[in-house]
Amino acid sequence: MKKEIVIDFGGITNDNVEQLRIINSTSLPIFYPDGFYKDVVTAKNEDLNKYAYHNGFVIGSICCRIQDESKIYIMTLGVLPSYRGRNVGTKLVQSVVDYAIGEEARTKGIKEIVLHVQINNVDAIKLYERLGFEKGEMVENYYKRIDPPHSPHCHILRKKTARKEKMKTIEMQVPEGAEEGDSLSFSYKGKATEIAIPAGSKPGDILQIQVQVDQQDDEESSDSDNGELSNMKKVELHSSLGVTLDLYSSVPGHDKEAKDEEEKKDGSDGTYAMPWPAGEHLAERITSPCFEKYTDDSKIVVELGAGTGLCGLAFAAAATARLAKRKGDVKKLCILFTDMPSAIDLLEYNLKMNQDRLCSQLEEHNICAKALVWGNDSRDIIPSNVDLILGSDLLYNVSLETFKALSATIESIDICKKAKVILSVRWRKPQEERNFFEIMASAGYEFKLMRESTDSPYACDLEWREFGNPTCKRSNHFFTNSFVQVDGESKALKDVSEDDLDIMSDQEFDSFEKRFIQVYIGSKSIN
Repeated sequence: MKKEIVIDFGGITNDNVEQLRIINSTSLPIFYPDGFYKDVVTAKNEDLNKYAYHNGFVIGSICCRIQDESKIYIMTLGVLPSYRGRNVGTKLVQSVVDYAIGEEARTKGIKEIVLHVQINNVDAIKLYERLGFEKGEMVENYYKRIDPPHSPHCHILRKKTARKEKMKTIEMQVPEGAEEGDSLSFSYKGKATEIAIPAGSKPGDILQIQVQVDQQDDEESSDSDNGELSNMKKVELHSSLGVTLDLYSSVPGHDKEAKDEEEKKDGSDGTYAMPWPAGEHLAERITSPCFEKYTDDSKIVVELGAGTGLCGLAFAAAATARLAKRKGDVKKLCILFTDMPSAIDLLEYNLKMNQDRLCSQLEEHNICAKALVWGNDSRDIIPSNVDLILGSDLLYNVSLETFKALSATIESIDICKKAKVILSVRWRKPQEERNFFEIMASAGYEFKLMRESTDSPYACDLEWREFGNPTCKRSNHFFTNSFVQVDGESKALKDVSEDDLDIMSDQEFDSFEKRFIQVYIGSKSIN
């Protein structure tokens, strides 16, 4: 039940090689001698031997070597136990795949990636198969120094990386005055080529010329045609509204290194740059007709930890459509999107790119983004008469310091003590995340569950004091009797492991996520 995290890569050197020993000893059932570590350091090849870092700490590694001049052989892949289930291993392997299909590896004659995997390591096999590796022959007793329950037998997995060549047709028209046998010249991929006009051709005829291209060049061309689309996710709001938002994860043309420095400066981990399932869930509910009774009188709205701006934009789309239908005054709306300073450029870009989904009468002062660090004074940023505070997935950083800062921010925003607070919670560590609600309760706020419709397959009526509480019979019954699919097999929620998350299909993982998402509404006094 862990969120995907942002990682960086770094090389393995003589100064930090002990970290590799730690990862291998805690992640792998095989002992690696000193010679292995010496070879990795001596290779000085960060493309093939690297660490995965999160917040400056080494959490995983991958080590490879060149074999038979044309193969990359993956020797080890390890992730610290507490960071499994967060796609760290997948990203490490993908980084090697990206190198293997690149120009440098192609020039060196690299044609495939190979590795051995124990036959009973089903999770690892599925990870590699998802990345395009094919399971080949079995090698018996490959591992000599291994103890039960680990199998000594292995499968060989391979992924071809040599670019497949195919043909592309270029059309040229025979110009006026040209005759058969004359030469026509054209340029493709920067290379000048000449062909002779074939017999029987006349001016105006279309000649079809076959040129050889490789598959990756063709894919790169397609990606270029798509432009910004690879950086954008479409999120559909409730069907009654008929609106789809375009949410970007970065601002085109911005300097990535400068952005990384900005994030490091304000302590951000970069998770703001994507719409998370809890946000998508809240956006869909906010825009449903049955939600109007909670938000109908809300004119001044603040979204905390807005990220891409999904929930605030969803509210804006629903509110402007509702007011336009009733011929209400749209200009009375004020929707303020807040997040860490490093997130503001992206927020402003997403507001701009989705402006056409909102009422044309909305002006800059009606909908804007401002930097807000939880716990800091917000009086100069936030209006004094806020009606609604929105937030989604705000509790993923489970620390009392964070929860106290978030609680203090909500109290300072709700200066008139009349605001509704609607939070979409994705439970990961309920026993710790519950502390936030207890802090809010001590401040006089009461939160109640906004129940799903009875026909929803994800309906759960556990309140925040109950969800994931091992002393609560209702919670234990829910986790024992609620089932999800793991690689096609049914499992009770209580039995799903972190390794299971790695082998779930995308659809299975989405269904699993929704089991842990709830929406709560709170205020100083709930009617």
